[in-house]
Amino acid sequence: MAITKNLIYRLLAIFIVFHFVFPPPASFSFPYQEDNGDLDPIFRGDLKEEGSMLYQEGIRLLKESKFIDASLKFKELIAGHPDSGLAPLAGILIGDSYLREGETSPARFNDALEAYQEVRKGHPSGDVGAITLLRIGDAYQRLGFSYEATGSFRRIYAEFPGSRFIPKARARTANAYLLSGRYQEALREAQAIIESYPKSMEAADAFFMKGYTLNHMKRYGEAGKAYMEGSAKWPDYPRSNPVILYDMGENYMRLGRYEPAREAFQALVNIYPKYNLSVKAMKNIGDSYKLEGKGIEAIKIYRETVDLFPGDESINGIKAILEEGEIFQSAINATKEKRIKDAINAFNDLLIKYPNGIKTDETKKALARLVKDYISDQFRSEGCLAASITYKKFKERVGAKIGDADIYSLLGDCYMGLGLYDGAAEIYGEAIKIGGTGEETRYRIGEAGFLAGDYVNAGRHFEEFISSYPRSSRLVDAYRYLGISSYRTRDYKRSREAFARILERSKDNKHRVEGYSYIVGSYIADGSPDRASSAYKKLLDQLKDPDPGLLIRLGDALFASNDCKGAVVAYEKALERTAAGYEADYTRYQIGVCQARNNKDALSGGIFSDLAKRSGSEIIKRLADERGKLLSAR
Repeated sequence: MAITKNLIYRLLAIFIVFHFVFPPPASFSFPYQEDNGDLDPIFRGDLKEEGSMLYQEGIRLLKESKFIDASLKFKELIAGHPDSGLAPLAGILIGDSYLREGETSPARFNDALEAYQEVRKGHPSGDVGAITLLRIGDAYQRLGFSYEATGSFRRIYAEFPGSRFIPKARARTANAYLLSGRYQEALREAQAIIESYPKSMEAADAFFMKGYTLNHMKRYGEAGKAYMEGSAKWPDYPRSNPVILYDMGENYMRLGRYEPAREAFQALVNIYPKYNLSVKAMKNIGDSYKLEGKGIEAIKIYRETVDLFPGDESINGIKAILEEGEIFQSAINATKEKRIKDAINAFNDLLIKYPNGIKTDETKKALARLVKDYISDQFRSEGCLAASITYKKFKERVGAKIGDADIYSLLGDCYMGLGLYDGAAEIYGEAIKIGGTGEETRYRIGEAGFLAGDYVNAGRHFEEFISSYPRSSRLVDAYRYLGISSYRTRDYKRSREAFARILERSKDNKHRVEGYSYIVGSYIADGSPDRASSAYKKLLDQLKDPDPGLLIRLGDALFASNDCKGAVVAYEKALERTAAGYEADYTRYQIGVCQARNNKDALSGGIFSDLAKRSGSEIIKRLADERGKLLSAR
């Protein structure tokens, strides 16, 4: 009978330790699973009956969460039966009752630490010594002393080499590192468990701890691999911990593995419906469908989320998604019923209210198609101004997707006609982006930029046009715009090259005069008046009846190069064609200056005196008078 009772007590003690000595610590991320074989050695000595009734009563109270009463029973056992084989276990259970009480009264964590330390003083060796070190580390961890916790766990390595509790200690060490953000150390410990104890339950902890750690180190691919390997070996393990399930789901989402992600999140919701991340897990299932482009499935899940968690504040975002879906559907219905304006307004309101919603991309595409057709109708019925206003209203909201290249070209032409050259250049640019790369569009974007005063971009566009359409009928005009744009951006070399191409291709006097004028101007700007006068002479040799303006500019070029003799000849030829007016007075004044330089004071004095009296230009009068006085004083 005594043997039978002893056996019963031994089995009871093992059962109790299984449930209370190593419960999953509430603050830990990973459960620690024990098996009875590991605990049996604690009770290898004689199990006396003394104190067994107190022991059983304490266990009952502990199960009923009456922690204070339980601890008193265990203390009574130790005081009345200090030599009982149950005494060390009672001491550990006193600490456990404080540890569990500390979940609502944190001050009790320190009492738990002292209780474990007291047991360790009397039983520093053997399995009890190893277990008390584990529990001391647990208490330190609850108190927030991660360094002391890992120190206690690691002492088991040194003091109990070869102990069967080392895998447990390593698992707790890895978890302590993980909780304190020391991911590299946590990873090292987890890997050591996997390699040294591959068939232990701690290896299961380690595999999933490894995945969790790698995920938080943003090494997502490696984390996913660890999770998959762990799940293959221990398929039921993730279901034991909501933290693991959620983290696995998030990892799989990042890797684009939406189906296993949904499985993890759904398991979390099914097993732990009241867990604080269950709502988010459910929403993530909907998001995974959204990322796969399965809007109908996503909406269905979002509706289920609202139904499952009606009072949860975190579903407000999901309610917004559902509302967005309803507005979107109403806009689609309006489109099908040919109520185009209603559909456009609905889609537009949707983009204003939900600029980054689940239906944003679909809304933009649908709105772009509607606006394209609407603008086409407006061109015909209301004119380009109304169409341009519609375009401007929706462009920012929808982006560069309204219409096709033809519509953009029409809008650009409309803007050009209205003198809105900046807007025209922008619209032609949008046409080119969506494939409108025709000759006309390429030319018009350069022209719009030129008229808007954007000479840098105008020059670039005309260079591209010339390169793309070397046989175009507009080639001379393109070179002209390129030459003028380059001149105005002070790229004189490129300007001369452009006008030189015009001179090669065109015999039109207007083109030739303008071309040589810019060439001369660029040489003067470059500080090369000799080349400027040479260019003018070439032009004059080619013209039978040169314009007086050209002759005057030739005279100015020769004057600038200190060829006063040649300048006088050019000015006198200009006077033959311009008898009166400002140009004539200016030409006479320049002749007077040249004659003064040639020391022909009498001749130049007569010119200045005549101009000071009779010139119709006040400026010429004043300048001539000053020059005359200077000559008289010489």
